Amino acid sequence: MRINRYLAKCGLASRRKAEDYIRAGRVMVGGEVLRDLSYQVQAGDCIRVDGKEVRMEEEVFFLYHKPVKVLVSHHDPFHSRLIYDDLPKMDSLFAVGRLDFDSEGLLFVTNRGNLAQTIAHPSYQMEKEYWVFLDRPLPAIDEAWTRAGLTFRGIHYRPDHLEFLTKEEIDGRSYALTDWPPEGSGNGQLVKIILHEGKKREVRRFFQGLGYEVIRLIRVRLGPLNIGGLRAGQYRPARPEEISALEEWASMVRKGNN
Repeated sequence: MRINRYLAKCGLASRRKAEDYIRAGRVMVGGEVLRDLSYQVQAGDCIRVDGKEVRMEEEVFFLYHKPVKVLVSHHDPFHSRLIYDDLPKMDSLFAVGRLDFDSEGLLFVTNRGNLAQTIAHPSYQMEKEYWVFLDRPLPAIDEAWTRAGLTFRGIHYRPDHLEFLTKEEIDGRSYALTDWPPEGSGNGQLVKIILHEGKKREVRRFFQGLGYEVIRLIRVRLGPLNIGGLRAGQYRPARPEEISALEEWASMVRKGNN
């Protein structure tokens, strides 16, 4: 197996980034700095990156329901609860897709760097579906919001799709969501929003730009992956058909961007 692919399968980086590590002299094989980008890893090779031995782990793929007040990070100096506290103890796991501290919903977690980077890359435009509860009724949905978008604090936001979300639609889905819509939250508004850009806090800031506050936000879909029956804090291995759907999508978008 070629060295850049091996390092990617170790969960260290993408293949292209792994080549940057080699060029920078950060990779050693058998105690010597490796310079050959085409090096084929042999059985018994001791490979180190920045002095630390790396080993190829079995590829794993998890769907995880992030609760509110849980941080998408490996470390936090303020000792917040981290998503990795709920997941198997593997050094190379990382989550795909942002969800801020006060939001909840679906994350894809893996140790396979190249697939994760494709999913996360904004130019590949993976759809993300969110259910949002606003602080007060939204009289109507203006087509201009999805056609032209809006600019808030110097940043432009444009969702792909917006529609009112009914209680009947929520009840008709098999999602294991507790207290949804939030009880005692008054005369609010349920909205479904689909987008792909991946800007920081974009759902909250889009509605803030319209003059609304997001009371609760949950991501229920990430491309072909749905949150299904996962309760907050739970995870499960991705099913073979889900991985196949991701692989098919990744192959399609890579070809489209070449």
